[in-house]
Parts: sequence; C-alpha cells; structure tokens
Amino acid sequence: MKPSPELRDEWSPDGCRLAARGSRLAAGCNIANLFSGVALLSVHSFPVGAGIILGVYVMTHYIYREVGCAI
Repeated sequence: MKPSPELRDEWSPDGCRLAARGSRLAAGCNIANLFSGVALLSVHSFPVGAGIILGVYVMTHYIYREVGCAI
C-alpha cells in the first residue's frame, strides 16, 4: 500500500521535522544511543529502547494492516 503523492507531499515535511528534532534530543543516532547506553547500564537508555521497540511494533501493524503479514 503506497500513499498517494498528495498525502506523501503533505506529510513529508512534518516527518522530516520530527526526525530532525528527535536526533537533536537524542544527541545523535538513536540506535547508537540505545546500544552504547544499555552496555553502560545508563538509566535513560532502557526507556528509549522500550520506546523504539514499541514504536516499531505499532508502526509495523499500522503499515501492514491491510496485507495481513504483521507480526
């Protein structure tokens, strides 16, 4: 299921702004923050990891809801 070009053009700038703000808040790459933070037992990395995993799970279900091959 591909979004229509109008919908894609409408939402793309918002998604770019959210990604940019998230990278600034995380002070870099979120995956590197997760891996290095968990290895150092940093308290903030555990909720970040849970949020990343939950976000991937929810968005997988949302994106593939019509296909029926979600986890």
